[in-house]
Amino acid sequence: MICLRCEQEIGLGKRVFVIPFPTYAEDACLFAHPDCMPNLEGRENILDGYYIEGSERVLVPREVVEALKGTENGEGG
Repeated sequence: MICLRCEQEIGLGKRVFVIPFPTYAEDACLFAHPDCMPNLEGRENILDGYYIEGSERVLVPREVVEALKGTENGEGG
């Protein structure tokens, strides 16, 4: 996966915005580093998360990662 703005590879475990691109194909998406396109933060239909490796790349939503960080520090529930 390549960042739409800087054209660098988006590594596993790095935060990413996933931008649906249905004009191209039903399941097509574009990707961007949050630092490259901060104006996408909080916009509707933009997925905000982190890719991890499994049988294939899996996007973990940012909210889930933040909640797990809280439980790691003895917070959250």
